[in-house]
Amino acid sequence: RIFDPFFTTKHKETGTGLGLSIVYSIVRNFRGFVTVYSEPDKGTSFNVYFPLLNESEADSRKSDLKRNICYGEGTILVTDDEETVRNIMKEYLEECGYDVLLVENGSECVEVFEREKSKISAVILDMSMPGMSGKDAFIALKRISPDVRVLLSSGFRDDNRVDEVLQLGVSGFVQKPATLEVLSEAVRKLLND
Repeated sequence: RIFDPFFTTKHKETGTGLGLSIVYSIVRNFRGFVTVYSEPDKGTSFNVYFPLLNESEADSRKSDLKRNICYGEGTILVTDDEETVRNIMKEYLEECGYDVLLVENGSECVEVFEREKSKISAVILDMSMPGMSGKDAFIALKRISPDVRVLLSSGFRDDNRVDEVLQLGVSGFVQKPATLEVLSEAVRKLLND
């Protein structure tokens, strides 16, 4: 269960790392795999394998990606307790034309949304965060603005908690880590529904 997602209770000053569940998802998105070998009192080795990509394939993928990106405008509030994930989403969303506000937990998300709701077009909300969970944050956002558009984000779709929040009326779901193409499409659909 080494790649199963969890959240840390460590303070952000001590560093929380990227998380093996996120690493695993990133590697799988690129059609790769990860192996783990561990011995007590000796250590652990991780090997990450990716398929070989030649230059013509790389050029073709770049042009395909540019054609498949959905552009838009508005302000997106991104909530995730992992700094790396927040920064990647910010970079992707800005490339698509959006303004981005970043927060690291559910209570901060609710505070910023309440203060800036008139300019926020949508919220991307992490499912599992220490303190206020994604579910609790969503409920609080709905109290502030019943028509808030929320895209739920999680490392794993097969999680009963995800279904629970979707049934509460979350507008959509995106699995982390999302590619630029997938995230841009999910946000466009969220804003157009």
